Amino acid sequence: MERVMIFIDGSNFYHGLKKHTGKKYFNYEKFASLLCGKERKLIRTYYYNAPLPQQADPTAYRKQRQFFDGLKRTPYFELRLGRLEPREKIHTCTNCKSESKISTYKEKGVDIKLAIDMLAHAVSKNFDTAIVVTGDGDFVEAVQAIKKFGLHVEHVYFKDMSQALQQSCDKSIILTEEFLKDCFV
Repeated sequence: MERVMIFIDGSNFYHGLKKHTGKKYFNYEKFASLLCGKERKLIRTYYYNAPLPQQADPTAYRKQRQFFDGLKRTPYFELRLGRLEPREKIHTCTNCKSESKISTYKEKGVDIKLAIDMLAHAVSKNFDTAIVVTGDGDFVEAVQAIKKFGLHVEHVYFKDMSQALQQSCDKSIILTEEFLKDCFV
């Protein structure tokens, strides 16, 4: 039986889900089963994200912690966390042209964790097919390296996916609200 591992770029997927469906409450266990199908064996699903800093927004921090705790209780599911690094951006008002500093955060270490995990599992032959869930084209090189081991890589995302990533994978699935209907909570 074909062995499958799923690698989800969590923040990227969350924002795509909100943009394309207007929904954000989602059952990742059902999603993994849907992607894997009944004819293949799901080995593990990895979900990558960066925790919000508690001081920035205590309510959002608490909700994200509850979400992460739920993921940790999901069978065959592993949470892999990077970090958020504070950044300051200069925002110029379009009306009055005044400038102000805005504090934001940039995700760090998430994409590299996902790429390294995919490659490490490929080298160890822990899967026959990797399913990568992201719209980010930064994973093209990792996908090409995995395919050199004779393994398959499938790409799953919404219609605004990276064309380069889509073309580098063996198969691509464009997510729609209809496709995901059984995964919404």
